[in-house]
Amino acid sequence: MTEPWTRTPPTCCPYCGFKLRTASHVSLSIRPNPGDPVICTSCAELLVFADDLRPVKPTQPQLIGLQANPVWREIELTQRAVKAAHQAIARGELPPLSQDPYELLDDGRAIKCLICGKVSHNPNDVAQLYCGNCHRFHEDT
Repeated sequence: MTEPWTRTPPTCCPYCGFKLRTASHVSLSIRPNPGDPVICTSCAELLVFADDLRPVKPTQPQLIGLQANPVWREIELTQRAVKAAHQAIARGELPPLSQDPYELLDDGRAIKCLICGKVSHNPNDVAQLYCGNCHRFHEDT
């Protein structure tokens, strides 16, 4: 099974400056392609993948095309989810992004995601600080 995330060339969100190194298509079942939408997990702004899969600001024609596409609903839902997560952080229900959002368990043989609460004993997840449930690398947060 292929993972829904893609390593991207290290870049910063053009809106907020958040460091981006991984991304996924808003439809997690689809591998991202140039022109596909992506949401910054820090500021919830809409970006699109460039030819080299760097997230960049959409052009006006790209934005109009996305608004006319059925994927626009998923974009809006994803933006709301990111904003809701930040509100939960503000209320103390989730760890702040400045703290490690994971905990190593069993002498470093397991990783617990403090965002979703899931524990993985997969050595690759532990080595890469990855949550398979959230589809995120914790090193990027």
